[in-house]
Amino acid sequence: MRPPQIPIMPFVVLALILWPTTVSPRRLKQLAFGIWLTGGVVLCSFGFMRLHEVARSGGGALLALVIGLAVGFGKGRLLLAKTSRRNIARLDALAEPLRPIRVYDGRSWTVIGLMTAIAIALNLSWIPLSPLARGGINLAIGSALIISSFTYV
Repeated sequence: MRPPQIPIMPFVVLALILWPTTVSPRRLKQLAFGIWLTGGVVLCSFGFMRLHEVARSGGGALLALVIGLAVGFGKGRLLLAKTSRRNIARLDALAEPLRPIRVYDGRSWTVIGLMTAIAIALNLSWIPLSPLARGGINLAIGSALIISSFTYV
């Protein structure tokens, strides 16, 4: 039996809200890259774990892997990269240091919140799906975040 999984993103957001210092716009871009990349790596690891379970017990994992990566690539290049570019333009326009919570605008925090909620629901089995579907969805969202995170560098 696996121990319960605790989602990390709410704690990251809380730390950013409570962090009492200001950082330069350049550091905010680096922070944005790190958050996007970390979220993607965490979700991909969940996806790979689920697909590994499926591969040990039967089939379909390779197809879910390919589909998840393809969907993630498309979503990362077309949708989330656009969000990242918009955030980069906003950060480049800043002239003064800001608190770390300002790393993203409200729209980006909403996207992050929705993806986090989906991931939590999938990983805590609140949504009745097979491990194959859970793994594919986690992999798609995670790979999209990883691909779009490189827009920041």
